[in-house]
Amino acid sequence: GTFISIEPRHAGTLSFTYILPDSLASQILLDRKYNLLIQKQAGAKVHNLDIDITLPYNINAISPSKILHKTGNNEAIGEWDLSVDRRITIE
Repeated sequence: GTFISIEPRHAGTLSFTYILPDSLASQILLDRKYNLLIQKQAGAKVHNLDIDITLPYNINAISPSKILHKTGNNEAIGEWDLSVDRRITIE
């Protein structure tokens, strides 16, 4: 978790970089499938979410493909609002 304070009538950006633990990264390599659930915080106002995922293997399929786009052999990016929970699956 974190805390960020933005003054009224100003905008701010909060970015996270997360590297999976070795045990989970190894399991993804074996399964060749990565699932990510991004949950909207109850009561929070709708905000934009940009996502950039880099995996240690080539991407064959992405869901939801209307939101997430392959940008390289092993990278996908997407942008949408976080009005609801979002589930991402990459094979």
